[in-house]
Amino acid sequence: MRLGRIVCSISGHDKGLYMVVVGETPDGVKVCNGKQRRLQNPKLKNVKHLYSISLFERKNNPKAEIKRREK
Repeated sequence: MRLGRIVCSISGHDKGLYMVVVGETPDGVKVCNGKQRRLQNPKLKNVKHLYSISLFERKNNPKAEIKRREK
């Protein structure tokens, strides 16, 4: 997983939280979210427990474009 990628936790006590990948190790990736986990103390997470968020999903989604025009 690339550094700077936005991810969502899908398991653990931080389930549903959005985080940023700040490091990689052989055991997984280090993530932080700025509130519970700061950059000085990132959490080590298994890649299998994270869902990568694509910033391009909204651009290419026609339903999102329609909703934007209605507002």
